[in-house]
Amino acid sequence: DSTDEGIRDVLALQKNEANGEFGKFIRRNYLDWVNGRGERPVMSHTLMKSRIFPTVESSGKTTLLLIDNFRYDQWRSIWPLLHGIYDLSSEDFYCSILPTATQYARNAIFAGLMPLAIDKIMPAKWLNDNEEGGKNMYEEDFLRRQMAQGGRTWRTTFDKLVKPEAGRKLIDNSRRVLDADFSVIVYNFLDILSHARTETEIIRELTEDEAAFRSLTSSWFEHSELFTLLRMLAENGNTVIITSDHGTIR
Repeated sequence: DSTDEGIRDVLALQKNEANGEFGKFIRRNYLDWVNGRGERPVMSHTLMKSRIFPTVESSGKTTLLLIDNFRYDQWRSIWPLLHGIYDLSSEDFYCSILPTATQYARNAIFAGLMPLAIDKIMPAKWLNDNEEGGKNMYEEDFLRRQMAQGGRTWRTTFDKLVKPEAGRKLIDNSRRVLDADFSVIVYNFLDILSHARTETEIIRELTEDEAAFRSLTSSWFEHSELFTLLRMLAENGNTVIITSDHGTIR
């Protein structure tokens, strides 16, 4: 619904970005945020410690669903499908680090470190832009290291779903996820869809404006293995945290 208050907020942010106002605000404050000076928002590298881990500690079985390139307006478009299955206990924002790309943002989330720190501490597990190879190959290692540093010994599963068959396979083997204290699922389809908006003619036609993009997101989600999995988690009594690593604007 284009009149939805949350979507209007997003459109206002995009307008400010187009006018350069938001960019000026980031330039004035970003270094202080990164260096921990003064008040700062929750950022990629502080998300686990400040938001995710405390929820796991207080809620019992918890699932973190991290959807790559998942925008706030897309979240608002799928929430009506989840309403009645889940109670929404909180909804809040955090600030992705710059550049807002998967390689930087998602590694920072799971490592609890800025990319430069990851490179210094674990150089064998960080690849720069000009180096060949997968840039997000060690996310589970980073997560388990961050958990171990805090003495967290939860039974944990980590699944990364890139292709549709991976989702079906996870549902077929869902017991391991349902039995875990802390299950993490990284879902990549929306990032693929977002890139297809510029690379594939038929997707460009289906998503010619933002309202159409939200509609396509909602239609996909309603018939996806991800929705099936979320219903199973609800039936199991899991607390579910849904978040993103970064967003996108055209």
